[in-house]
Amino acid sequence: MGCCANKGDIDPNAPEWMEKKWSHERLKQDWKTLKAGDILLVTYRKGHPNRLIGKSQGSFWDHIGIVVHGFDRSSWHDRIDRWDHNSVDCMDARRAGPQVLESTGAGVHIYNLLERVSDPEGYKYHRICYSLRRLVGVRRNREFYKVVESLCRDTLGKKYSSITNLLSTVLRSHAANDSQPCVVTAGRNEMKTVHCSQLCALMYQRLGLMSRQYASRNFFPSDFSSTSEGKYKVDFLMAKVSNAKLTKEELLFYEGQHEEHDKARLFAKRNKVVPSKSKVSPQKQQIMKRKSTFVINRVVEQPRKKMSKKEWQIKRKKSKVKFKFGDWEKLYDEEAQSDYYHNTVTGESQWEQPDEFPLKKISKQEWKIKRKKSKVKFKFGDWEKLYDEEVQSDYYYNTVTGESQWEQPDEYIEDVELHMP
Repeated sequence: MGCCANKGDIDPNAPEWMEKKWSHERLKQDWKTLKAGDILLVTYRKGHPNRLIGKSQGSFWDHIGIVVHGFDRSSWHDRIDRWDHNSVDCMDARRAGPQVLESTGAGVHIYNLLERVSDPEGYKYHRICYSLRRLVGVRRNREFYKVVESLCRDTLGKKYSSITNLLSTVLRSHAANDSQPCVVTAGRNEMKTVHCSQLCALMYQRLGLMSRQYASRNFFPSDFSSTSEGKYKVDFLMAKVSNAKLTKEELLFYEGQHEEHDKARLFAKRNKVVPSKSKVSPQKQQIMKRKSTFVINRVVEQPRKKMSKKEWQIKRKKSKVKFKFGDWEKLYDEEAQSDYYHNTVTGESQWEQPDEFPLKKISKQEWKIKRKKSKVKFKFGDWEKLYDEEVQSDYYYNTVTGESQWEQPDEYIEDVELHMP
């Protein structure tokens, strides 16, 4: 059925490394290990006739997106001119894990990474498979993340490049003057159109990983592949000015990876109804947000039934431990959309928070004092796991944002293998 369903179905235009594929289980588990600056190369329908961008460069890749970290954009409503109902442009995404910044026909937007990659309706937009290249050899510090957020602020909501601009890209004839930060006039920047590979080139140039003498508009998705050649080969340009490099491609998502996804995508392919590209105003988004908050609150506030020990035992097997304090564990129940508590000594479980559970919020100064007395047990990405002797519990500290919290962050994975090169 697809380009990667089995050996007989692999697209004849596909590179040999397409055999290096993630399983569906690995995708669900490891997608949060992607970091800001990693890139996702995308191929549309297999075969040259349906892949005009790739065909023009003799490449397998037609589109590219760049991974960004989750950060707070809840106040950005006034900055965005064009809206996509599938995007998460204006949300507080600090606990959402990695996301993807893309420029498509709908404009420049940020999407939830896992939903975007494995979207069953992706076939409507001809997205066949996603390949990952990780950015390594860089220090992801506060300045790094500021550059990423600045680019998102400058480009979100911008239109996709016109045919005239894309023709100039094919000829590599754009002047090298579009890599600088946008000039802001009356609160709005002058960058009006951006295409997908231009977005990635801008990111790397602003981070100082590539020279600005090459116009970002002149880059194609193929230039970011390890198999690319020529003047605009990104691997070569990065090696000239920095220690950063991109790892070999890995197939993140593809047809044949998961049977249920393939069935859903086949249905979407046959369905002729394509979602409308109507513009959603900030006012309408606020109304939708209030409605969704009301629904969530209504669900959480529903009376909870008394449960037997057997029912609690079944529920605990499906739940994730968010926080431990003394003999108590705090877990989250997806079905009830609520936290509950389990005592590991007595075996008791309950919806109500125990009296001995920590309630007070701790100030930044108090966290700072606590960290001086604590020992780091484990590190993952920007997060450190520490142990507090006073309350005999672990807590988590973000070395980039300075945030400390008792609950385990969603993007934190305590897996030693992920730290191996």
